[in-house]
Amino acid sequence: MISVKAKINPTLLTWAREESGHTIESLALKVDAKPEKLLDWEKGDSLPSMSQVRKLAGCLKRPPAIFFLASPPPSESKPKDFRKNRSDNQFLPDALFMFRWAESRRETAAELASELDVKPLSSYPSATLTSNPISPIVDTIRFLDFDREFQYKNRKPEEFLKYCISLLESKDILVFQTENIDLNQFRGFSIPTLPFPVIAINSDDSYHGRIFTLFHELGHILLREGGICDLEFEDKTPKTDTDKIEIWCNQFSANLLCPSEEIYGFIQENYDPKTKIQLKQIEELSKHFIVSREVIARRIFHLRLISESEYKKFRREFQKDWIKYKNARKEKKGGGGASTHLYTNLNRNGRKYSSIVLSAYNNNLLNPLQAGQFLNIRTQYLNSLSGIVFGS
Repeated sequence: MISVKAKINPTLLTWAREESGHTIESLALKVDAKPEKLLDWEKGDSLPSMSQVRKLAGCLKRPPAIFFLASPPPSESKPKDFRKNRSDNQFLPDALFMFRWAESRRETAAELASELDVKPLSSYPSATLTSNPISPIVDTIRFLDFDREFQYKNRKPEEFLKYCISLLESKDILVFQTENIDLNQFRGFSIPTLPFPVIAINSDDSYHGRIFTLFHELGHILLREGGICDLEFEDKTPKTDTDKIEIWCNQFSANLLCPSEEIYGFIQENYDPKTKIQLKQIEELSKHFIVSREVIARRIFHLRLISESEYKKFRREFQKDWIKYKNARKEKKGGGGASTHLYTNLNRNGRKYSSIVLSAYNNNLLNPLQAGQFLNIRTQYLNSLSGIVFGS
C-alpha cells in the first residue's frame, strides 16, 4: 500500500524540533526514523507520510496542523533561568514542554474565568530585592491566613504540603506538580503574570523539598521575578542579580517557615542551652518545622547557634543523603486504577485550575471533549473528578 506523503513546511519541522529541545538524532530515535531521513524532511528533499507527521507531532507535543503553517509562530518565551549550573545544564524536551504547558494552562484559566464572570485577585503583596527578606513575611502570613499552629501540630509533611498549596490556591495562584522531570532540570519555577500567577514544584522532590520550593517560588512572585530554580545557591556574597534573587527567595522561604523567635523558643523549651547542638536536635527541629535538616542547619548557623565548621560538616552529610535520594528516585510508572489516575491528575493540574475547568464544564461552557482535553483525562472521569474537587 502506497503511503500518502504530507506536504509539510520543512521550516516548521525544524522550528518545532528546536523549540522542543530535540536534536536530529534524539527526535529520529523517538519517531523510529534514520537521522538522515529526518534531515531530508527538514531540508525539503523528501516528505514524511501522514503517519510519520502524527508521530512527529506526538513526540514534539504539537498539533499536526502546525507543520502546514506558512511560517513559524513567534518563539515561546520561558521563565528566566535562575539555576546555579544553568550554563552547563541545558533543558531537556520534557522540561521545555512543561514551561509551555504551565503558561498555556494559565491562559486557559484566565479565559474561562472571564467567561464564568469570575474576577480573580489582581493584587498581591510585593517586595523589592533591596528589602530584607524578612520584611514581607508578616504581610504574607496575614494575606495567606497562614496558621502557624497547624504547622507545629501537624507532623505529616504530605499533609502540610497540601495545606500550604490550598492557601496559595485560595489566593488564585495556580499550583502545578510536575511529573517525571529530573530534579537536575529544576525543583520549581514560577510565572508571576496576572491573573493566576503560577508556581510549579517537582513531584520527584521530597515533601520537605516541595514545601520549601513552594515558598521560594512565592518569593519570586512577590519580587515579580518569575524563574526556573534548582535552589542550589548558598548564602554567600552574590556575584550577579540572578544570584541575589535566588538567595533572597531562599532566605524568604527559610524565615517564613522557621522564624528566628520560634527556633529560639523551641531550643530553650526542649534543650539545655549549654548543650552543643547535635544531629539529633537538628532532626527534631526538622520534624517540628516540617523542613529539611539542611534548612534547619542553615538557619541555626545564621543565628550563630553552631559554628561555620559545624554547619559545613552537617551540610556535607546532608548533601550525601540528598544525592542518594536523587539517585534512588525511579521513574514513576502508570497504573493504579481510575482513582489513582484522578488524584495524580489533580496533583498535576492543581485544584484551582481543575475547579475552573470543571465549573466551565458544569455551566455548559465546555463540552465533555473540551473539558477532557483541558484536564488531560478521559471524558468518563469528568464527573468523578468533579466530585473530588467540589466534594459532591
